[in-house]
Amino acid sequence: MRLTLELDLSTAAEDPAGEPGRILRYWAGTLRQIDLTAPAEFPVMDSSYSTRVGTLRVESADD
Repeated sequence: MRLTLELDLSTAAEDPAGEPGRILRYWAGTLRQIDLTAPAEFPVMDSSYSTRVGTLRVESADD
């Protein structure tokens, strides 16, 4: 399986330097609750949870 985090920092207008750290901390804590054996896609939101700033994907290594 492959885990891909894609971020568009231009959409994180309030704190483009701080958002990646916050996002990485959030998803690092959430990974234990995600089935990493099945393909899936999750929206990644900004701090206010009002703007989508990217996507987290779990993919087959063959994709």
